[in-house]
Amino acid sequence: MTLMQKAITPSLAHAHLTQGHDRIAGYVVRAEDVAFATTPAQLFEVHGLGYPGSPFSPYDRSIDILRFESSPQLQYRDVP
Repeated sequence: MTLMQKAITPSLAHAHLTQGHDRIAGYVVRAEDVAFATTPAQLFEVHGLGYPGSPFSPYDRSIDILRFESSPQLQYRDVP
């Protein structure tokens, strides 16, 4: 089993936890590859959240992370 993780906005976290939202899209990382990242600044960096218009900041008090098992339906592409 490969555990994956994705940074998500607080509103998306709320939708998953309270409204049964069950879809996710975008870049994910293997949890084991970024296990060292425990601060918001580190999570911001390892998840590549510094893109134009990003709702995230390395100075956020926290960054929500969604973890899930990999499955055959996921498509993976290596990115630099």
